[in-house]
Order: sequence, then C-alpha cells, then structure tokens
Amino acid sequence: ITVIKDKNHCITVIKDKNHCNLLYNHCNHMVFQDNLTLTKILMPKYELSLRDYYRVIRRRKFLISFFILFTALITYLYSSRQTPIYETSSVVKYQQFKSISGVLTEWISWTPGNPLETATNTITSFNVVKGAALKMNIIDGKSDSEEIDKKITKLQNQIKTEIIKGTDLIKIIATSSSPRTAKEIANSVAESFIAVSFSERVEEIKKVHSYIEEQLTRYETSLQQSREELRKFQEKQGMPSLVMSKGTTGFIEANPAILNLSDKLTEAELELPRLLLKYTEEHPQVVNLRMKMKKLQGELKSKLKDLSYKDANYTKLSLDVNLNEKLYSMFKERLATAQIAEAQKAENVILVSPAVTPKSPK
Repeated sequence: ITVIKDKNHCITVIKDKNHCNLLYNHCNHMVFQDNLTLTKILMPKYELSLRDYYRVIRRRKFLISFFILFTALITYLYSSRQTPIYETSSVVKYQQFKSISGVLTEWISWTPGNPLETATNTITSFNVVKGAALKMNIIDGKSDSEEIDKKITKLQNQIKTEIIKGTDLIKIIATSSSPRTAKEIANSVAESFIAVSFSERVEEIKKVHSYIEEQLTRYETSLQQSREELRKFQEKQGMPSLVMSKGTTGFIEANPAILNLSDKLTEAELELPRLLLKYTEEHPQVVNLRMKMKKLQGELKSKLKDLSYKDANYTKLSLDVNLNEKLYSMFKERLATAQIAEAQKAENVILVSPAVTPKSPK
C-alpha cells in the first residue's frame, strides 16, 4: 500500500496481484470490481457546489462589495455628466401636385423617382433649414457666410425625417438639449418646408403661364396664316370654300390611312410643347419626337401624291388649319387653367400635426 498526500486531498493507491491500480478519492466511493479486475476508476471531483460558491463569496465579500460600489459610482458620475437629449416631431402631408384641375399636371416639371423621398431630402436641404434658422433667429442678415454655414450644418444634424409607411405623411424629427428648442426646431423646419414648396410651386405655375402665353401667340399667328393660305388657294382655284371643305372632308374620311397619319401627326404636335417646357432640343425624347414627326410628314406627303394637284394642296392646307386650330384651342384652355391656379395659389404641403414640448429626454 502506497499513500500519496498533497495539500488538497489524499489518494490511496492499491496494487493487487494482477498489478491493477485503483484510484480512490476520499470524497467519493469506489464503484465495483470483479475478480480483482479493475472496472472503473473514479477521478477526483472538480465541480463546485453551491456551498463552495458561498464559501468563496463569503471569503471575498469585501472585495466584491467594493467592485459593485465602484461600478455604481462610475455609472452615476457618467450619467450625471451626460447632457439630456429631448426629441419631438411634427408631421406634414405632401402631395406632388395639387391644382384646381388635372389639366396643368402634365405641364408642371417633376423629378423622377419617389416624390416622398425627394421631399424628405428637401426638408433637410440647406434652403429649408436656413429658412428655419431665420425663423428661430439663429442667424440674421449680419452673420457672415462661414458662421451661417456652421450654424445651419449644426441645425441639419439635429433633424431627421421619416416617411410614415402607407401614407403621404412625413415626420420631421428634431432633437435638442432643450425641450422647447426641440419643439421650435421641428415646427420651424415644417413651416420653412411648406414655404419653400409653395414658393417653388408658384414659380412653376408662373413659368408654365408665361410659356403657354408665348405658345398661344405663336399658334394664333400660325392659325391665321394657314387660314389665309387656304382662302387664297380657294380663290385661286375659283371654287367655293364650302364645297371644297365638304369635298375634302369627305375624301379624308374615306381614306383612313390619311386620317390616321393626320391624327398621329396632331398628337405629336400637341406633345412637343409639353416636352420643350421640361427639356431642351437636345434631349433624347425631343429628338425622337421630332424624328417621328418628320417621318409622319413624309408618309402623309407620299399619300397625298395619289391625289390631283388641286385636291392634294387643298388637303394639305386643310390639315394645317385643323392642326393649328387644335393647338390654339389647347393652349387657350391651358392658359385659362393656369390663370385660375395662379390666382388660387394652392399649397401642396400641409402641416398635419405640429410638434409638442417633450416632457422627458429620450
């Protein structure tokens, strides 16, 4: 029998006649053996029981208490030095187009993409935030540009926007160390956004109004010229205008190919001024439309070759008069609508819910 002792426990090693070893821990029991043959060796138990934990905590209670109190103190000091941040929000309703008639809708310039996302970016833009800063007297006319930029940038960092899902409502969220300032920022930005949107819309309507007046004058002149050319042609041919008109109208109605080309050309002529209001002559849509018009004019000219000289010329002049009459009528109608829209000055942004003073920091 050999006895091995150490600081923690005592292990007895027993050697039998078959030279089998049995390790026996003083805190465990031997399992079993058969014919002096070792079947299982129990190793020392290393798991800690609840009692062991209790003994460790009791021995180290002062150290543990110190760390708990120290952590609580650090947390308190950090929290007490942190500036409280207050948050509040206002809500605006945004409509891309709002006029007394849908007639002007296609004439107002618009930005491709999601209009609500465009509006959210506009809310935090320099011009809108600058308007809010002026309302709050953060800046004035005497401030230099560098100081203005710095203050506006700071104010922009205190604002964020959020689209309320499934609606055309936008939430303007403002944060500040002062609850009253947070409320003032949210409401001032909303009011500035409404003012900027309204101003831009008025400018768009004025632009459309001016453009329509120019086109109306142009097509009024074209209509007078085409009518005069038709009248002179009728006089030269010595045929009554009523007879020629009925004959030509009947001929055109009896030739669906000519009528179809005439209608397509009229549609293209009506589309052109709308595109020119938004784009330049070099824009692909304008270029393609002009190519289409040129092709239609060529096809129409080819169809008119089948007519006699008198019928062909009269048909062409009649189609010109008809086209100019439609264009003149369209612009006259648009002008009346633009005048009403400009007089009403309809807003496309409305303040739905103003911000309130937050009662506690976020």
